[in-house]
Amino acid sequence: MLALIQVLALDEKAKRSEDGRQKELQGQPRSSDSWRQLGKEHPELFRVHDEAGAPISLVARYVTPNIGDGKRAPSPAT
Repeated sequence: MLALIQVLALDEKAKRSEDGRQKELQGQPRSSDSWRQLGKEHPELFRVHDEAGAPISLVARYVTPNIGDGKRAPSPAT
């Protein structure tokens, strides 16, 4: 789960498609059947949209500034 949080928090792209997750995370999660399923199991952290092209996003990214073209500022590294 921490790997998914890191990828979704630190990149300009606030959402990830299945292909994007596989590329960045290099495999399936150990604690769930898929990254999408892991997101559904933790609605306090993730938004999962079944019909969208990029179905998983980090809830915290919705409060960061939109920098245009569907991108949001990465979470600040402190």
